[in-house]
Amino acid sequence: MAQKLEGVQLEQAQTLGEVATMLANNRIPWTQRWLEQGKAEGIDEGIIESLVLLLKLRFKSVPDSVMEKVNQASTEELKGWLIKSYQATTLDDVFK
Repeated sequence: MAQKLEGVQLEQAQTLGEVATMLANNRIPWTQRWLEQGKAEGIDEGIIESLVLLLKLRFKSVPDSVMEKVNQASTEELKGWLIKSYQATTLDDVFK
């Protein structure tokens, strides 16, 4: 039963009782970690949606190359571009 979960270190269990104990002891930390990860991903999705909407409103279209860049960006990059997009005169100015 040696499966790997990202960011989770499991001890080797010998019996079903040990598995039950391990799951009971780790349920809250795992759940909390997954909730935090989901929340961060949701925040990034919201920033991306806002950025793309603003870029479309200001510059009429968003090329696929820009969408790829946006979808691969860090949260901090996304926030910076969102701020720049309010005052940029061209799409290129947003990403300088």
